[in-house]
Amino acid sequence: MKNVVRKKITSLPNITQPLDESNLPVIDRDDYNKRIHALFKLANGKYSHFIIYADREHFSNVEYFTGYDPRFEECLLILQDGKKPVLVVGNEGISYAARIPYGIDVVVYPAFSLPAQPRNPAIKLSKIFADAGVGQDSAVGIIGWKVFDQNDFADFNNQFDLPAFIMQELLTVTKSANLRNAVSLMVDNETGLRHNLCAKELVLCEVSGTKSSRSTYEVLKNLREGISELEASRYLHIDGDPISTHPNINFGHNYFYALASPSHTQRLKKGDIVGAGMAYRRSLCHKVSFFVEREDELDPSKVKEINRIYNTYFSAVSVWYESLGIGVTGGEVYENVKKAVGDYKAFNIGLNPGHCIHTEEWTNSPFYEGCSAKIHSGMAIQCDFTSADEKSGIGVHAEDGVVIADEEMRKAMSRIAPLSYARIQARQDFMRNVLGIRIADEVLPTSDIPGIVFPFLGDLSTVLANQ
Repeated sequence: MKNVVRKKITSLPNITQPLDESNLPVIDRDDYNKRIHALFKLANGKYSHFIIYADREHFSNVEYFTGYDPRFEECLLILQDGKKPVLVVGNEGISYAARIPYGIDVVVYPAFSLPAQPRNPAIKLSKIFADAGVGQDSAVGIIGWKVFDQNDFADFNNQFDLPAFIMQELLTVTKSANLRNAVSLMVDNETGLRHNLCAKELVLCEVSGTKSSRSTYEVLKNLREGISELEASRYLHIDGDPISTHPNINFGHNYFYALASPSHTQRLKKGDIVGAGMAYRRSLCHKVSFFVEREDELDPSKVKEINRIYNTYFSAVSVWYESLGIGVTGGEVYENVKKAVGDYKAFNIGLNPGHCIHTEEWTNSPFYEGCSAKIHSGMAIQCDFTSADEKSGIGVHAEDGVVIADEEMRKAMSRIAPLSYARIQARQDFMRNVLGIRIADEVLPTSDIPGIVFPFLGDLSTVLANQ
């Protein structure tokens, strides 16, 4: 294991450079049509139809094929190979659906609308299915958002996460034997469409990561004694881009709630543990450390343990980044991190050491024991594992994102978004030459505070580094 030291830095990559969002890549009609074609190609003739569900939280699979996501309601996208897609929406989706940039039939199903809204025209969902060609001989792939396996159900391919009223209507026009859970076509760690992104999408991940990390850093550099969590959250400077999780600013004991929104009552004190994070779609950045300027401001009885945990944690983060590479399995990364921390449970790590990300915060994860799925070009991944022990009051976290791109993909990204690619190269240089994390060329950091563990949030010029 490398020797971990505290290091003074004078600058961060890109942090002072303005972000120009005036000429970003656009996912256009050709891209959406290619995605629909790719779905049927991946299915290899197994399905005649796909029925894809979305609601406000679980929107990503419908959005991937249309650019449409429900703002209040639910919706269904019905796909039949070679036929015009059908989008089933509630009352308030009809106008928004007009932004879809290709030919699609939009049908209003009043039961998808909010309570007490008009229920005209009266139409049964079963008729909508039948009109879209779903019948007794159809082979239907159901795409919700949950991936089940044998640990969940013996017959996991026949378990569905769509609301019961939708399934009941579907079973009036086709047989249960015709239905299969097809979510894996979207989020399988190796073959899933949303884990095989094009250069445009990877650039959008980079832009999102830039924004999320800069928002997080703005909060950290404006911390002061007496500020409330809610007041600190104002420094996120959130714009109108959609977010994938709630803003996450917590002080003291509130940090150990893990998912709590900022409060107006919890105020920052010297020595408090702080968690600060932000997530636009396709990215998340989150940092956890103590609000002190120097080691002697920490609880003297905890200093030795804090240093042990922080140094071990940074070593594990370094191993995570250095283990990534095209062809490496998720299981290998998992084992390498495990060697660095000794034991996940004993080190108070409760979840996977990282996961895939897209327009929602967590799509799937190849980072678990024995996983044979290989890291490949086109993936967007989060370094995300927390060591948190409420009993001792010690916690640390440094979550940032990367995208994986082979040489051909890197050339495409550089061609369509040279400023984005230049930011990536600056981060690679920072991680290698300042932090001492030797990432591979195909590992492209999307955060402007990449891999950084701050030992003292009162002094952001001090970071942990490998010597």
